[in-house]
Parts: sequence; C-alpha cells; structure tokens
Amino acid sequence: TTTLVAVWENVAPEETLVEGSATVTVTVSLGPDAPYALWRIQVDNRFPNLALYDLDFPRLVIAAIGTPESNRAVIPYSGGRLITDPIHSSLQEFPSEPPFFPSPTFFAPLQLFTYYDLDEGVALYLATHDGRGYSKRFDFRSDGQHLHFGVRHYPAWNLTPGNDYQAPYPVAVGALQGDWYDVAQVYRAWALHQDWASRGPIALSKDFSSKLKAADIMGVWTPFESSDAPFPAVAEDMDRWADFLGSRRVGGLWYHWRQRPFASGWPEYEPVRPSYPGGIARAHELGHVVWPYVNASTWDMSTQSFTETHAADYTLRDETGAIQTSGGALAAIMDPSTTFWQTYVRDWVVEMQQKFAIDGVYLDVWSGDGFALDYSTDHGHPPGGGAYFAQGMRRLGRMMRNAARARDPGFIVMSEHPGETYIDVLEIENMEYIGPLNPARWWAVPLFGVVYHDYIMASTFSNVSPDLPDSRENTDALSFGWAVRYVFGNLLAVNGGPTGVLRQPVESTPNYPALRFFRTLVRSYDYARPYLLYGQRLRDLSVQVDMLPPPVANGVPIVFAPYSYEQPAVYSSVWRSVTDGSVGFVFVNWTGEPRTITYTLDPTTYGLPRQGSVLFRRDARGAHRVQYLDGPTRRQETLPPRSLLILVAAPCPDTSTPYPGPFTLPACFQHLPSLQIPKK
Repeated sequence: TTTLVAVWENVAPEETLVEGSATVTVTVSLGPDAPYALWRIQVDNRFPNLALYDLDFPRLVIAAIGTPESNRAVIPYSGGRLITDPIHSSLQEFPSEPPFFPSPTFFAPLQLFTYYDLDEGVALYLATHDGRGYSKRFDFRSDGQHLHFGVRHYPAWNLTPGNDYQAPYPVAVGALQGDWYDVAQVYRAWALHQDWASRGPIALSKDFSSKLKAADIMGVWTPFESSDAPFPAVAEDMDRWADFLGSRRVGGLWYHWRQRPFASGWPEYEPVRPSYPGGIARAHELGHVVWPYVNASTWDMSTQSFTETHAADYTLRDETGAIQTSGGALAAIMDPSTTFWQTYVRDWVVEMQQKFAIDGVYLDVWSGDGFALDYSTDHGHPPGGGAYFAQGMRRLGRMMRNAARARDPGFIVMSEHPGETYIDVLEIENMEYIGPLNPARWWAVPLFGVVYHDYIMASTFSNVSPDLPDSRENTDALSFGWAVRYVFGNLLAVNGGPTGVLRQPVESTPNYPALRFFRTLVRSYDYARPYLLYGQRLRDLSVQVDMLPPPVANGVPIVFAPYSYEQPAVYSSVWRSVTDGSVGFVFVNWTGEPRTITYTLDPTTYGLPRQGSVLFRRDARGAHRVQYLDGPTRRQETLPPRSLLILVAAPCPDTSTPYPGPFTLPACFQHLPSLQIPKK
C-alpha cells in the first residue's frame, strides 16, 4: 500500500483575528491493485471559542472528458438515475448549500456516484465507504463547464467549541475502464462485506420470510367503501386476482385500516375499521397474506399517549432544543437510538400481531431515512453528527423483527424506499424506478439492483385503475409499465382500486390484453424466480430492436422510462442464479406487434466457458435445448405481441452428443463451478 500524508499546521481563518488554530491531516492510501484511493481527514481543533460544525472533504472539480453527446453520469437517487450530458444538465440548478444528497436517505440509498464517457471508455468512481450509516451529504452538481463532487461530514459535538474530528470512514476516489455497471461492480465488492449484507443472498438465506417467497404477486388495497364488508371484499378481490393469475398466494399491503385520517394519530391505531379483523381472517382462509401500512418513525403530538408516555423526551431536537417534526407540525420525529422508542415499536407491532394476526408490516418511508442531526443531550449519543440514527433504526428493526418472528417465523417486513443500510432487517423494499419525462431527463437505471438485487427483494406500486378507459393506447401504456418493472426484477404488483379491477367475465375488463400479458409475466415466476426475483443482475445484452417513443396513458406520457427517451420495443435483462450459477436471459415484447431482435451472446461476458455451454429455452413446460455456445454467438429471435422469452445458459458435460427433446437442467448444473459468496 502506498500512502501520502499531508499536514497543515496552525490553520486559522484569514479574515478575522481569532484565538487558537487547528491542524488538518489528510491521508490518501492506494492499495497495490485497488481501482481507487481512500481519502481520510482529521482536524485537531485548538480554537477555544470555535466549534467545528461541518467540513467538506474532498472538494473535487472534474474536468469534462469526451463530448457532451457521449457524456454520462449516474447518481444513486431513488435507486439510480442516468443523466445524459451532465455538465449541461439540470445539475446546474442544484444548490451548494446545503449539498443536495443527504445520506443515508432515498436521495442517496447507496453511497456511489460516477461520471463517464461512452466513447472514451473511462469512468470515475466517487463514493464513501461507510459501513455504519453516518449522517453526511454528497455534493454533485455542475457549473456549466465542470462537475463538482464533495462530501460534507458532520462531527459529533459540533456546537461545542474545541471539538475535533477524525473521519470514521474513507472517501474513495478512482478511475477505471468501463461505465456505470463496472463502477457498480467495484462498489458491490465492498458493499457485500458490510453488516447489512450479512444475511446473505435471498435464495440461500434461512432468515428470509417463507411467506413472501411463496407469494407470486403483491398488491396495494384500500377498503372497498361500496361494500357492506369492505375488508372481506378486499380479501375476495385478492382471491379473484389469484384465480386469474394462477397464483399460489397474493400478498396484500392494506391501507386505511384505522378509523383516523391517514397521517394523524400515529402510533395509536385504535379504533380500527370494524371489518378489518374479519378481512384478515378471510384473506387467511383463502390462502393469502396481509401486511398493513404503519408509521414507525413519528408520534402525533396531539395524542393523549404522547403526553402520558413523556414521548417528547425521546424525540429528535434541533439546535435550539425544539422538537424536530415531519409531515406537519404535529408529527414529532422519534429518536430510534433510544431504548424507549425501540421497545415501544417492538411491543406495538407484536400487539397488533396478537390482536389481528397480521403477516407483517409496511414501514412508511423507514428505509429511506437515516440522515439526522440530533441535539438532545440525554439520549446516550453525542449531539450533532454520528451514526446513531441509522444504527438505532437497525437495532429497532431487529428487535421488532425478532419479536414478531418468535410468534410467526414467516413475518414480513417491508418498507418504502431503496436503502442499503437496512437490507438485512427487511424482506422487501419498494423500488419505484421512475425516470421523469421532463427537461431534467433523469432516466431510470438499476444501480441499486446491480449492487444488491440478490440480497433484498424489490417491488413496486402499479396502478391498474378501472377508470383507465379501454383503448389500444392505454393497453400499450399498461403493458409498457409492467414490462419495465418485470425486467428490472421487481415483484409485480396490482392496485385494487376502490371497487376492484377485474370484471365478470374477466375478458370484459378494460384493457384486457394488457391484463393477459400481465398474467403471462406473473406465471413465469414458476421458472424465472431464481433469476428475476432472487438472481444477481448482470450486464445487459446489446440488442438491436425497434426503438419507440414511450406510450401515453389518457394522453399523458408514461414517466417510468429507463435509460433514454426512446424505448426498445423488446426489453431485456440478464441474471445469474445464486443457487446454481446458470445465467438467465430475459426478453419481453410489450407492444401489440411481433418484434424481431438481434444480439450477440458471448458466454465469457457472463462467467461461462467460451466453449461447452448449452443454451436452453425455459418455459412452463420445462427446459428445451436451443443450441451449443462455442464462443460469441449471433442470434435472432422474433417475439409475438405482448410475449416473453427466457433463455438459460449453463456449462454441460458432453456437448458433442445431441440431447433429445426436453432437457433436465440439473444435469448441466452439477458441472458448474461452486459459487463464492462474500463473507464478512
């Protein structure tokens, strides 16, 4: 390892005469084969009357490379966003005070930024390697000529004169050949050795909920107000979807089960709607599972319980000592590092489990939180910066999860945003990959999924409102939305609507061709689950296919668009099975027309031997040999309208002998090399 140490002695502000000085020490270390250098800073503060409130380190000015047309940046916002020509993009409008990306939050659910050029083939690796979740902010913006990158750090005791700071984590800065995917692989190599990845991959974990593994679909439901028994009607609607889709089990996220306005009264939940307990019982009778929406982050200060429990003593406080609030002046943010709030949430969730037999909980915004500066002096942590909030959330999550699992080993914990800090205390995070169709042109890119997809299940909220009129335009829009989410590896979801979506007969449902396509996708989980739901996301294939503008729904362009404005008529993604190492290639034609695609499949790109692998077509009938792969192979496929094609490649023994008819894949899998799963 090569290390550079730079020391600045007697540092003091030039504009004023103040007593004291500081020593600043910067250390930059570079390992023998490391693609990045690790930067650390230490400040010894000898100013008796000045506190070190925050510091920006490093502050990098990044010169443009290549051309605007080939320039790209990928940021972690909400799971991953790609920005074309970032220097001349909306990054020019970003504020420098405070930096725009607080971490850990859904603004930065992982700690990675990159800038690269497609033609030059080089990429910058810009990240922090913080395995505990210290509160920080990332600066990533443009001045019209350069990009600016920096990290704002917050010391503990940052209102106390004379406080020091020694960075508890490094900033990693490097350059490598490739693009955002290559950068994500470097980050993944670090990330999978952190505590939050200790549960291991979903497919191999004994801790992951068996109830969720058995679900083919999830949905978002609110009470059917038109029914005499609203929640039992919801349960019946879940079962109608199960019948239509051929699903074993539907998972239901239920809203509005309390007799209170949506955002008020938490964490008090009584009284509940009269039909709520019966609805859960009916869902269980039909073989489905239910987890209700809850808010486990704030306390309504207008409630009687807030006063009776002295909850104000356990809230976050700002620099003046005032209670920090969220979503309105009455929602006090609780400090999850306090034993009081940890035990309260644990007991509260178990109480709901005992009363209503819920199968899990959906924690509102929980996984998107983590950044906090608390100035309480009696919460067991120093005021100011630190990792106490994120670590408190992790401890709270484990306590709640373990207590609920003691009664129900399949208990499900879900939350709203992608967030690396909590992937081992959750089963599923909502990954709504949305790229806004606006002048900012931020396009969805599966950055979070490339790093963590095999470690945390992803889902999304889909809108299949019955109010969407029956038209070819709306059918295309629905098909487009489901196809995007499917190839991104999200557990597909439906929205129950106020009275249900499916009509009787089901063929009379508006936009039925889209629903039939949706059924095709869901049924494929029977054989595609090891890849799409539990697999490791690999580099996309380069596919030649018709490019189309994104469809419109009721005259409004669809906004969940990946990579660019024009969209391929056939989406694709590539996955490695964690259990056997085989590689799955997924193709989805979301349009109402047959589409022909052309691509070159190079086995070595996906860790397969150059010669000796066999390509199979996988469908509900089994695996069928397509061809041997002896080096890069150019292929052409034609997909019928609104259809799915899944190919699987695996090394096989004697490739000189043709295999008759349907082929059993495990005969090939026994020849795969053993997988090396990173361990902490």
